[in-house]
Amino acid sequence: LAALATRQWATEAERSRRDAARAVLACLTAAAILLIYAMNTYFAPQSSYGVHVLLLTALAACAVFAACLMPQAVLRAIGMAGAGLVVLLAVPADIAMTRRPRLECLVKLRTSTNARCVDLLSCLMDWDRDGFAPPFIVGGDDLAPFDRSRPAPVLARTVESGTQAPLTPRRDVFGDAIATPNILFLTLDACRADVVAPTAAAETPLGKLRPATPVLDSLAARSASFDAAYAPSAGTEDTFNSLFSGVLPPGNLAGMDPERFMAARLMRRGYAVRAWVDDPHFDRAPWGFPAVAALAPADARRMMIEAAAFLGSRPPGRPGFAWIHVMDLHSEVLNPLSLDAYTRGSKVRAYALALSRVDSLVGMLLGALRENGAVNRTLIALSADHGEEFGEHGHFHHNLALYEPAIRVPLWICGPGVQARPLGITASLEDLYPTLLQAAGVDPRPTQARSLWPVLNGTAPPIETAHYSFLPHRGFSRRYAAWARPEHGQAALIDAQSGHKVILRIRAETWEAYDLRRDPLERNNLAGDRLGWPDSMLASLEAEVARYGR
Repeated sequence: LAALATRQWATEAERSRRDAARAVLACLTAAAILLIYAMNTYFAPQSSYGVHVLLLTALAACAVFAACLMPQAVLRAIGMAGAGLVVLLAVPADIAMTRRPRLECLVKLRTSTNARCVDLLSCLMDWDRDGFAPPFIVGGDDLAPFDRSRPAPVLARTVESGTQAPLTPRRDVFGDAIATPNILFLTLDACRADVVAPTAAAETPLGKLRPATPVLDSLAARSASFDAAYAPSAGTEDTFNSLFSGVLPPGNLAGMDPERFMAARLMRRGYAVRAWVDDPHFDRAPWGFPAVAALAPADARRMMIEAAAFLGSRPPGRPGFAWIHVMDLHSEVLNPLSLDAYTRGSKVRAYALALSRVDSLVGMLLGALRENGAVNRTLIALSADHGEEFGEHGHFHHNLALYEPAIRVPLWICGPGVQARPLGITASLEDLYPTLLQAAGVDPRPTQARSLWPVLNGTAPPIETAHYSFLPHRGFSRRYAAWARPEHGQAALIDAQSGHKVILRIRAETWEAYDLRRDPLERNNLAGDRLGWPDSMLASLEAEVARYGR
């Protein structure tokens, strides 16, 4: 199309200088469109949403400018050619996405730009800079102007509304008498299991770039440490939907009763609940939490100090539940004008530097807990919402596929009642729902997860089980319930005892099978081989999707 337009302009340029200038501008605009499109295509697999917004805005502006330069005859030709291309390429494109899961992942990622554009618009229209957009913007809830003379509290006063009478130890329906300790749940966004102890020394993808992490290593050594935990999904929102509700996807994607969430149940038992995250754009009241202190990344140290002070201030019989979500390992928005942004090494270096910062932050938190005396009466659980891909399967970031780097995360638990030792098994991250509730003296039922508390306190032997993950395919909608059928997306089933794994792309009707013990990098797809176990595991996975989708 650019060649057609350029040839037309070159013909008319012989008649006047004005047409010649228009031809030059048209050629430069066409070159800019191609360059911007190429850059946007390159950055698509890295999920750099901010870069997408900027590049797509520039792309649209160049396209409008090019259309204004085109003569009427060229416009007609381009319109007819465009309509023909839509018809001719629609079917091949659909077939290509069906046969190439990577292409489908890329298209899925690009549609996420719609949501990020809404977020950018909300930020731009936050006139008083109080962190809230006007109500008429999607997701906006700015009901009052920002008053600088009255700084907003870290949390709303309703946090303590769930506090009841002091708790006393009781006999849980699952086992022995359990005290009511403070609970500190620390999640490291995008932390892979193979970048921290105990597996980092032999398997880390960071290589020589992996920094020393003495605090994390020490915490793992004095914890009941699992070999790894499998996240119920490869994205933050979907993982926490399951972790804080005990309900697996896709059954929880249409919405959950707020009273079912872990925070709400702990408040009914007398726990004071607080939450912190070093991301100012985080949801302010998610998953049953009355409010979340969404701080800027520069305030991460303040976040740790406030959390330690909160737990240290709890009186006897009035425990606290603190959730801290650390975003430092999450991918930054890449700069397309920087040459380092086009290399895998730059991404690995950035991740390694962030891991060093995380170790320092965790050290500050634990040090503050030791100083105020709360560390000995606090149950600490450390994990992650998902992992991070470093190009192992053609793309970076996460929330794209259910390969091991994206869903295999660390899980360490220490504190009152926990026997510190390597457990030598894997777990499912949603198991933390009944585990933490049982540790707090709350009956966790009903739940689709299993409690790890008997394993942690030594009353039950560690046993490997199967693990299930589901990654929704939302398309243009931010709400998965907008789809007519909830069976769209990807699902994975991991048999931890045998090391076998299957991944099913439900909409595309394609699947993969891997023997993780012989092929931990998931390079040799065994789907279709006459081995027996891939077909049987696929049938089991399809049954799991149907069961959890009810």
